[in-house]
Amino acid sequence: MMKKFLFLVFFLSLGVAHAQDWGQVMRLTNRSNVRRERDRRSRVIKVLEPGTVLRVDFLKDRWYAVFPRNAPKRDESKRMGYVHSSLLEPLGRKAVVQSQKTTYEILDGKIVESAFGKRLEVKIMLNAKTLPDENRIKIIAARVQRESKGTWRQASIEFYLPGLDTREPAYAVVRFDESGLTEFWTRDTVIYGTKWSKHIQ
Repeated sequence: MMKKFLFLVFFLSLGVAHAQDWGQVMRLTNRSNVRRERDRRSRVIKVLEPGTVLRVDFLKDRWYAVFPRNAPKRDESKRMGYVHSSLLEPLGRKAVVQSQKTTYEILDGKIVESAFGKRLEVKIMLNAKTLPDENRIKIIAARVQRESKGTWRQASIEFYLPGLDTREPAYAVVRFDESGLTEFWTRDTVIYGTKWSKHIQ
């Protein structure tokens, strides 16, 4: 009972203790163009130097809306512009993470409202040559869930394999709530007829 009470106090404090508890704080890896729209042909608004720390959010088509690190409010209309996700890395780690020979790239991430509160939804591409085992997928999902700080109550992490259409159902899905991992499943049906089908046992 005490443990649940302490968690509730911590969870409620997230919304009021820190006015900047939204998005992610990331760092530019290269000299980068900040563009007006999510398009490499869009007009360049400004150029930022490598190492610049920004607050980022509204990931779509691999483009982040970027803001000053201390921006107080989550409002896309207040953005500095857009920067491609390949030019950004989370503080303290690389954007494409090596995890025991399984690398991955975050393709999309968003917060959606549901009847049960806010839910984090993330799409991930696994840069794998063979089907990763279930434990490896769970470890990566837990890392992404842990590092995506926010006031959401649930998280759904979807995993795709190279060559699969990310508009279609994911190969693997991992779900979390406040208590931890709640669901995990894979869909062999999405890899039938692809190069991955030979790995099905």
